[in-house]
Amino acid sequence: MMLVLLLLRTAIGLLSGGLVWLLVTLYAPSWGPMAAAVLGGFGGGMVCMSLGPSTGQQIALTAGLVATMIAFATIWQQAHPHNWALNYWPVWILPGFMAGAACWLLSARWLQKGKGSR
Repeated sequence: MMLVLLLLRTAIGLLSGGLVWLLVTLYAPSWGPMAAAVLGGFGGGMVCMSLGPSTGQQIALTAGLVATMIAFATIWQQAHPHNWALNYWPVWILPGFMAGAACWLLSARWLQKGKGSR
């Protein structure tokens, strides 16, 4: 049962990251694919962390790796021959997922600390 729950959380994180990526691509195409990958990963990482605070970082890591492999396998194209950072934009999905998870964790701790919980 726990494995099914972890797979479901990972799928929700992947889908939410894909949704953010799709929205950025549709509504701000001038930002480029790298910004969409980072923002999609950030949103997906925040969702992964919010679904399971104790295992959220591992879920975000797994979802980020899967999203990176999917992006390289399906939609990646070599468009900028002399700029590796823009050319290999799917590499930036995983750091986006991990940054989103870390920001969610830090903001949750800050909010918990700010309320004066004892």
